[in-house]
Amino acid sequence: MGTYGGYGARAEARRNSAARKWHAIVVLVALLFAVTAVGTGVFPVDVEQARAYSSSDCSSIGWSYDSSGPKCVRTYTSNTTVSVPTAVRQKGYTLIVIGGGGGGAGGLTGTYGQGGRAGQVSIINNVSASSVSITIGSGGAGGACGADQAGFSGGTTYAGGYSASGGAGGYTDTGWFPARVGQSTGYGTIGKGGTGKDYCYDITDGNPGGVIFEVTMAAPSSPTIGTISADATLNITVPFTAVNAFPAVTSYEASCSGTGATTVTGTATSTPITVANATPGKNYTCTVRATNGSWSSASTASNSILVPGAPWNNGGADLPSFTGTAAYKTDVAEVLTGSDGNWNTPSGYAISGYTYLWQTQTGCAGGWSDAPGGTKASKDYTVVAADLGNCLRLTVAATNFFGTSSAVASTTSLKVTARPVFTAESPVENTPLSQLFSYTFVATGNLITYSLVDSNLPGTITINASTGVLSGTPTVAGSYSYSVRATNSAGVVTTTSKTLHVGRTATLSTASTTQASGAQFSISPTVTLATGATPGTSVSVTASVVANPSGGSHTVGGTWTQSTNGSGVASFDDLVLTGTAGSYTIRFSASGWPSADLTVTLGAGAAAALAVTTQPVGGVLAGTTLGTVPVVRVIDSAGNTVTSSTATITAAIASGSVNATLSAASATASSGVATFNGMKVNLAGGNYTVTFSATGLTPVTSNTFTINRTSQTITFSYTGGSKTFTSA
Repeated sequence: MGTYGGYGARAEARRNSAARKWHAIVVLVALLFAVTAVGTGVFPVDVEQARAYSSSDCSSIGWSYDSSGPKCVRTYTSNTTVSVPTAVRQKGYTLIVIGGGGGGAGGLTGTYGQGGRAGQVSIINNVSASSVSITIGSGGAGGACGADQAGFSGGTTYAGGYSASGGAGGYTDTGWFPARVGQSTGYGTIGKGGTGKDYCYDITDGNPGGVIFEVTMAAPSSPTIGTISADATLNITVPFTAVNAFPAVTSYEASCSGTGATTVTGTATSTPITVANATPGKNYTCTVRATNGSWSSASTASNSILVPGAPWNNGGADLPSFTGTAAYKTDVAEVLTGSDGNWNTPSGYAISGYTYLWQTQTGCAGGWSDAPGGTKASKDYTVVAADLGNCLRLTVAATNFFGTSSAVASTTSLKVTARPVFTAESPVENTPLSQLFSYTFVATGNLITYSLVDSNLPGTITINASTGVLSGTPTVAGSYSYSVRATNSAGVVTTTSKTLHVGRTATLSTASTTQASGAQFSISPTVTLATGATPGTSVSVTASVVANPSGGSHTVGGTWTQSTNGSGVASFDDLVLTGTAGSYTIRFSASGWPSADLTVTLGAGAAAALAVTTQPVGGVLAGTTLGTVPVVRVIDSAGNTVTSSTATITAAIASGSVNATLSAASATASSGVATFNGMKVNLAGGNYTVTFSATGLTPVTSNTFTINRTSQTITFSYTGGSKTFTSA
């Protein structure tokens, strides 16, 4: 603690003022040097270390900013108890205690009164008290004017356990110069002595004392580092002893480095700091520094530690790999030969073994799972059928004294293939001239490359190697041969030889006709074959039914194969089609030529027979109309109703009671259909059948039916009475 007063106080104040000015100059020069050093690389100062403190650093604790320190200041001139901010107390602060100034003297007539002495100034450094009670010493009263009365002494100021006496009052002394000026403490008007007499109204009391709190703002001191340690997760734990600073320390940073090791850092607000991602197998030392907006210098280096750890792989060219073809073959097993890759391990801790796992990716997309093959846990892998269409990779993990590494994976294989098999290889054989031709050949097996072999196709027709689409617009008529080959890593397959005829035509003389079932066609369809202007002669053309009514059936008659003549024309003169009425398609085709279709609407043919549409149903009494009367239609040989027929159809009992007769036994067909309304049988009996016939038509016999007998009543009379019986 320093104390001064009187003349010494004035001199000390001047010295303090000069010292503060020089301190500011030194700080400015240091900052300029730091900036210059950073720019030239001579002095590696952290960028934050050059940060200037500001008023915000002081206002945050309610104090004032003094740039000469720089420092934060709080002045008290009245009695109070001060709670010192935690950061200030932890750093340690300066307490300046100033006693009250003495009063000015009142001189005699014609003499001056001496000014009062300044209050005592006590400066106490590194105070850490959290609470300070303050009692301010009052200023001494001035002396009476003209009475040669000395000024009164100032009061003592108390702050915590510290004090500063008041200054002595002034007295008459013509030797004091300037006679009437009160002495200053160097802290403004605090504790200043009162003014002595010049004129009576000049005499003043001394000023009260005060207490000033000051805390200097500066970078923290270097932390003290503890004993560091490392674990197999490549983390370094750095303990340290916290430091106090103002402004308060906001963060600590540890920096760890070593020969051949990656320098790693970590931060924390309290001990310890965890520094991650150290290089396994390397020796590290660490330092710690603190910041409160400016960085401290680094601590001394720590002890040296070896970072343990399982082996590690640097990736890229060091990753595992494999050779071989990703293909499934049924004749010879395909084996993918694995390689461990290049691994690193801490010095002195050799790799003791490797763990292998082959993985599969379904469809070469999405996540990975264990491969299906029995050798999935081996270095080499035998491709199996279940791998088809998927991708494969090899994962490897290495083991040393410290443990087993995480697995790393090789690059991904191509999609596993199988020997190609064509599933679509039936293109059309004919295409028009100057029109786009296109057909897609498809082969299974994955990663197929398509190509043309043994081909004399015109250059305008090509195959897409990836999609198998054979397409192009031919401009030259002719017949061309070719084969398509499918190739992948598992093998090669080639189609049979194909032929493409360009510009061939097949022209039908008519596109549609209506004919009667069972009758020779009323027209003679002709087919003309030609390649451009050249007729296709002596070509066998065959007609065939390729479509008929749903649920229908048919037969054909006549000659359905003809050869073209010298003009390329094949004529079909005697075609007969018998079948269910409706629409038919007859296709005229010749090998290597386009086909031509004829639409035939087939109607009923000549009446040939009768058919029962609705069977007679009995179960009624004799002599009454049948429960269901029969309906009979006139049909052709294919069973079609001959709607043009108006034939008279007669019915006769074919079986049943010998003497029975049939009523309503004749009906005339309307649109080929006859209904026997009112048909009756006069006698009861079972197993009746009826035959229906008409001139020139094959008759038809119905199903059996039954006729019930009518009930009868008989009465017997005898002596004494009678008896009546009724038959069922």
